[in-house]
Amino acid sequence: MIEAALPGAAPAYVPVEARSAAISSRLGRTSPGSQAAEAAACAGDQKKFWEMHNLLFIHQHELAPEQLSGYARTIELDLPAFEKCLSSGRHEGEIRGSIRLANSLGITGTPAYVLARRIPGGDKVQVLEIVHGVPPHEELEKRSTLFWLRSRRNSSGGENA
Repeated sequence: MIEAALPGAAPAYVPVEARSAAISSRLGRTSPGSQAAEAAACAGDQKKFWEMHNLLFIHQHELAPEQLSGYARTIELDLPAFEKCLSSGRHEGEIRGSIRLANSLGITGTPAYVLARRIPGGDKVQVLEIVHGVPPHEELEKRSTLFWLRSRRNSSGGENA
């Protein structure tokens, strides 16, 4: 996404992929938000994460188990495989890990945008700023552009920003 808006920015920024419709530090194994996050992950196993994500977002107040199965039918998932995945809790650890990471960054809800730069020589990033809520597109683009320009200047030996 950033690369499309800012050609050449890909090495400086790590794209962030949303993995659940809601994040809460109090998600229990049986809470609707937790089951919805698992439903999206199970749909992802069948290469239909975003289709499920979109349905869950549209129907965020309708997340009972039978409704999740209905959404799986709507997007033509292999229903027995989906239900087996959902009942197994296969993605629970991954989801809890994402919640812990978000909480450690001070993110307690969505949407949130993490502006970060890749630390050279590895797979780690330095978080530069977290934008909470939905800022105007122009504001987010301006912040991203400023970080990208600073990163380019720093990587070419210019002064630190």
